[in-house]
Amino acid sequence: MNYDEAEIKVGIIKAMAHPVRLMIIDELSRGDKCVCELLPMFKLDQSTLSRHMSQLKKSGIITEKKEGVRVIHHLATPCILQVFGCVMNVAKDDFNRKRKTLKI
Repeated sequence: MNYDEAEIKVGIIKAMAHPVRLMIIDELSRGDKCVCELLPMFKLDQSTLSRHMSQLKKSGIITEKKEGVRVIHHLATPCILQVFGCVMNVAKDDFNRKRKTLKI
């Protein structure tokens, strides 16, 4: 990997590095949604949710399409969901190592 490739990867990882953004990705894994459908799922105002969506769009994780007056968001590359499984494996392995070290 060269430095430019590493910077691209960091940009994508940074875009996901917020609980709300991870939750948006998770929700879009179940189907395309407009902001009006996502908003009730979060304790945020629309402008804050839109800023999170913008970060995900900027990194290429999600895209949007217009359907009449609605803007529908969807995962551009659903393979991003594989990151969730990998992260959970790291967390479980780390927990097990710590548990063995502490002999719990």
